[in-house]
Amino acid sequence: MQPNPIALFCFALALPATALQAQAPTWSVTEGQAATLSPKGWTCSQALTLPQPEQKLALCRKAQGGAELHLLELQGADTAPVRVREVARLADATQAALRLWVPAAGCSASAPAPCLSAVVLVDERDESSCYGTQVLVSTATTPLRNLGFINELRRADRQELCAGPFIQVSGSAGQARLDLASPLVRIGRDGQTSPLQGGVSYRINATKPGLQRAKAP
Repeated sequence: MQPNPIALFCFALALPATALQAQAPTWSVTEGQAATLSPKGWTCSQALTLPQPEQKLALCRKAQGGAELHLLELQGADTAPVRVREVARLADATQAALRLWVPAAGCSASAPAPCLSAVVLVDERDESSCYGTQVLVSTATTPLRNLGFINELRRADRQELCAGPFIQVSGSAGQARLDLASPLVRIGRDGQTSPLQGGVSYRINATKPGLQRAKAP
């Protein structure tokens, strides 16, 4: 017995939006782990293994009296000296947490179209509170680079929490979507927070990577 196409269409319309979104291509997530090694001259606290061979992202301070946090890209095997590239300085952050999202379908230089190989979220806190989530991306042919900040914070139990653990990444390797559900507050240029109605979403296009903000549907 063949399924009735009209009935299938009506069933799809009746599905809640969350069910339809769940069918979107998913990305896998990895939390930053305690760093096991540090390059010469640095003391690293967290690290992530990136999709590229023998490449890691590490959260480090300079070994000799360095208070400022740096994001370092480390290239090479753990048993040999590694090449170090500074990706970003975390300014006033005294703490940070790393989170790596990778597309399920993968991304390689031989792909027929530009693709994102990784999205990295860096939650940053000063001595008193969280002040944003930095977003970095890499493609199959370009190293990690900073796209900007997500200035929304998640509000729970009268506390303002960094957004990273609550952000969901979906879509294709060609265009990633970052969704953050309510309740939210947003940090203004004056450092003050204001409540938001509903959630927000961001999009990153692999062809010309940039952090594009829009209201979530």
